[in-house]
Amino acid sequence: MTYDILLRVCEHVEFIPTLPQTEILECIKFFRNYCLDKFADIDIDCRTRTERDEHIGLKNTSQEYDVATMLGVEVNDPITVITKLLNNPRTLKSTLRHSLHSWDSLHGEIDFDDLLAARVIYTVAPEAFAFINEYRSKLMYFDAESTSDRTRKQQEENRKKLETVWQNVKGSWNSELVKTLIDFLFTGWVKDNFYKGNIPQGVIHYRPTDYWGRLNRETLYADEIPDQIILHALNSWKVNHNETVYQEFSLSEAIFRINGFVKKFEYFGNLLDGHDIRALAQELFELIRKDGGEIPKDAHYHGFIELWRLSLDKPIDGHNEWILGEIKKAIPVSLRFANELYYYWRNQDHPSISTRIQTPILRNGFIEATRQVYENNSQALIEALDPAYMYSIHHFMIYYSEATGGGSGFNPNDWKWLIDVLLKAAEANPQVVIPQLVTLLSNEDSTFGAGFLYSLNEERLNSLFGNEKTMVLKLLAMKIDISMFDEREKNRIEFVRQEAAGRILQEESKGQTLLNEFGGHNT
Repeated sequence: MTYDILLRVCEHVEFIPTLPQTEILECIKFFRNYCLDKFADIDIDCRTRTERDEHIGLKNTSQEYDVATMLGVEVNDPITVITKLLNNPRTLKSTLRHSLHSWDSLHGEIDFDDLLAARVIYTVAPEAFAFINEYRSKLMYFDAESTSDRTRKQQEENRKKLETVWQNVKGSWNSELVKTLIDFLFTGWVKDNFYKGNIPQGVIHYRPTDYWGRLNRETLYADEIPDQIILHALNSWKVNHNETVYQEFSLSEAIFRINGFVKKFEYFGNLLDGHDIRALAQELFELIRKDGGEIPKDAHYHGFIELWRLSLDKPIDGHNEWILGEIKKAIPVSLRFANELYYYWRNQDHPSISTRIQTPILRNGFIEATRQVYENNSQALIEALDPAYMYSIHHFMIYYSEATGGGSGFNPNDWKWLIDVLLKAAEANPQVVIPQLVTLLSNEDSTFGAGFLYSLNEERLNSLFGNEKTMVLKLLAMKIDISMFDEREKNRIEFVRQEAAGRILQEESKGQTLLNEFGGHNT
């Protein structure tokens, strides 16, 4: 008797009918709204609810789905694909439970709709989830913004490779539906720009945050700066520029002082408008000036380039007047910093970089402002020169005078005022000024593998210094401490020193010969 009962129980297979698609859709909509609302009072969402609904394919009313069904139209937008894949009650429950668990850990730190789609794949098609993990780098390559032939060719090769591998991914699930959902996450695999949109926290992004890796870990690294820190910092700064946003720093201070902060900031920085970006840059420039303007030799201060890139995306009227004002503030502190401001920030949008547009008004304003500070004030020039950076005078006088630097051409006659103060400064402080003269008056030519060849620039030596040429050569022949320079710079300085010393000896020898001849003739 007991055996018969046990046998009947063990042989029983319960049939669970599939759920109606409309019921699944309503369940998912309720769950989605619940998750998005759960932390809405503490998290800042990068996207509006309308943007989210449109991207995932959510219709305004259920009637739209009914009409499509009546007309026999096959709808395969992401939300519909999800409802088709979750038609089994157990699969639906498992997916929603796992999604909620992940969202409780990652809320505000990843895009919810991407998380939901990924969890659907993980539950319904674990083999496809493993496929993503293995070939993620190829899937992500379709997000490359470049339209070059090389990029397009690589993308086509990736598609062929992925398609071949995908054909061998087997499972008891609808391959085309899952493929559509993967393309929603890693847009471009199936079709160019399919489901394309601005998804700042989408799993397709790898830098500065690896969101797919974050999804798999279901946590942030211990030393990682959370997205919400940045997003709240941006909002707080708009209200009060001096408010503490992270580790007792204001937003500009955090950008300036905390390694890694600015990369995350730049990623979300387009949430600011053009005026806000420049106002924040102005705060950063003040911090740089207070730091003495001594820019790291082979780098920039945190935030300088990142804010500049953001400004190009958000051009404003009056940009040139604004940046000239900032350049004027930098001139007494650091000529190098003033140069950097001019070189980068004179470009107010992307087209001005690609077309190398000239900016004569800004260039002339820069020159005039510099003249007002340095002319007849050699000490002011000395204090504005970085002793370890030998290119400031050359950039200001020569490079930025050319068309590629925004000027109308180099004219030696325009620079008599700077030459006068430069010579006085060199006499007063040769250690600081001689390296500037070396770069100004020498040529450096690459030998493509055999180092560099150096020579004196005779044309500049004669046109700029004229009667003071001998004085300049004597300055260049002086020995100075060159320990702060790299080998290439040391070689250049040493070449010029020896060349100048040799010429001085030649001139003295000629003078002595003439003196002897003159004396002998008198005799």
